Amino acid sequence: FKDPRSIPPFIYDFANKRWEKFNSEKVCVISYARIQGKTSLVNHFRSSRLLLKHEKYRPLIFSESGKLEGLHLSPGLSPGR
Repeated sequence: FKDPRSIPPFIYDFANKRWEKFNSEKVCVISYARIQGKTSLVNHFRSSRLLLKHEKYRPLIFSESGKLEGLHLSPGLSPGR
């Protein structure tokens, strides 16, 4: 989240709710992130086996303004580019 004030409404809307549109019994569980910050996330996924998967499964990277920075995280892409 870019603004901490957006967290309570998100939790209210999604926490412990079922994914009804997908005809699923799954329930949304919200927890603190193990990895904090964009740079740390990019570095984590850069060394992840996820990058060996098809690009449609790879993480997307967005700028602070919300603009898509690149189609998918790939080896050699530095944070903020």
